[in-house]
Amino acid sequence: MQKRSSLWKYTVDVAAIIGCLGTVFFGWLAVKVTRDAARDAREIAVQSGSFDKPNLRLLLGTNELENDQMNLVFLGAALTSDKAINVGHLPFIIRNTGKKTAKAVEVLDQLPKPSRAPLNGIVEMKTEGFLSPRAEFHTEMKEIGNFSYIYYSTEAINPGTNIGFSDPFIMEPTEFEGDFETKDKFKVRVAVQYSIQQHLTISAEDQEKQDYSLSVAILNVHDERALKDRVSRILGERLSKRRSQLPYLTSLWATLQENAYFAYAEPKMLVDKDGLQVYEVKYPFETIRVLTVMNRRRYFAASVYGLTTLIVIATLTLLVLRLRRRTREAKA
Repeated sequence: MQKRSSLWKYTVDVAAIIGCLGTVFFGWLAVKVTRDAARDAREIAVQSGSFDKPNLRLLLGTNELENDQMNLVFLGAALTSDKAINVGHLPFIIRNTGKKTAKAVEVLDQLPKPSRAPLNGIVEMKTEGFLSPRAEFHTEMKEIGNFSYIYYSTEAINPGTNIGFSDPFIMEPTEFEGDFETKDKFKVRVAVQYSIQQHLTISAEDQEKQDYSLSVAILNVHDERALKDRVSRILGERLSKRRSQLPYLTSLWATLQENAYFAYAEPKMLVDKDGLQVYEVKYPFETIRVLTVMNRRRYFAASVYGLTTLIVIATLTLLVLRLRRRTREAKA
């Protein structure tokens, strides 16, 4: 009777082991079949083009802009007298880097109204668009509140195709420096810097909207080298301010970086009639460049801080060891 009981337990154990192994095997087989089926379905979808989508990107000149951060733009020109009007043209490109045609493409370009309003009734300036052959390009301008909006639209942009636009805006220096007199007859020198906030939104079928923000500063300089020096100094000041806002230890080791787009162009006479002078400032694609300024970690300060920390730790350790030794000697 005891032998039968042992044999029965042995049989149950073997059956349980076989059941577990079978469960593992069939589970593995089910996973494998599911993965193979998903892989085959994906290959069929890829071959049929189901995953192909358009991918529209915004470029300033030949440089791709970032749609998740503020893009700094510095435009330089030898601007004329205050009595003249300077009209700038900043070239943008929308490029379809995807594998599918982008349909119902729309672009919304927002600028502060003063950047466009003075043009009305002074000189006729049309938005310039350039596309691939046989493409239709439509524009519409509206003013709502303190902003001016220009809508660009086209039926389709094929893969590898570009659509460009360049709308005019008033160029006035975005920095000012002068002397002011207070009520107490004290003269105070004030320097003010600001920028024009431009926002562009791109939308199309089968693609989420992309929002781009630009901070456009206009500097009155006489050549490209002077512009680059000014931009380098401005970016350096921005980096120093950012570092001062970091925690002390982080500020010692962090390497900070600022990128900016800059371009220089000479104004050209466009209108000179009845005391009115209008100059045009066009920035060709190849003139727009990228400047990167880095504020590297403070190796010397970090090294001094690290060495001081090690000395302090070593001194405290020695003091603790001496204290323990004296305590033991006193007990003995």
